[in-house]
Amino acid sequence: MENIETLVFAENGFPLEDRLGKVMETLGAKFYELNDRYLAEYNTMIEKGAKKPVLKTIQPYTIKCELYKALSRFKSIDNSVANNLTEEQIMAIFSDFLELVSWLNEYGTFIPSKQIFSAFSGITPTAYTYLMTDGDSEQKEAILAVENFLVDMNMEAASQGMAKERTTEFRMKARGSAGHGIRTATIVDDVVDSAKDVMSQADYNRMLVGIVEKDLIEASKGN
Repeated sequence: MENIETLVFAENGFPLEDRLGKVMETLGAKFYELNDRYLAEYNTMIEKGAKKPVLKTIQPYTIKCELYKALSRFKSIDNSVANNLTEEQIMAIFSDFLELVSWLNEYGTFIPSKQIFSAFSGITPTAYTYLMTDGDSEQKEAILAVENFLVDMNMEAASQGMAKERTTEFRMKARGSAGHGIRTATIVDDVVDSAKDVMSQADYNRMLVGIVEKDLIEASKGN
């Protein structure tokens, strides 16, 4: 476990460290090992005369598990520190996270979530929600950019069949630290279609994450 006391801190107590580089180094080695093993197994099947040899690929579940294992090396920071992240710090974290998501999708399907972003950032989902709902205007604007990205990625994955639609719908509906508080993807699309010509991008961003929610109990009835 990384000892947080050995890290260099910014003035507001946020650790300054190259999480992106460390995570990519760890996962790169693991994925190389897996692909090498899968190729060896495939060649063995061919040598044994298998009629339909199948070359395994790294599965989404494996990518997510290995990512969580890599992120477990880092301690989360206190909410008192997380709640005081600056806009610049949030956007710097987001930039690294975008690079990580793009890199992971070179190895297989990876769909980011609020929980994974929070783990990568070293903050709790509770702190994430605080920044979006109770932070200052700059904090809200920065975390809203993250929120819009996560929502869009999950909806796109569902529409392309890369994620189960019902699971994605539940995640989008869930409130608080569990999800994104959006009613359904269909309603979001309706809002976009009816309002895109009269709303500014800023208005749309606020609408996207502020659409009227159903109770979580009602959402769970469909499962």
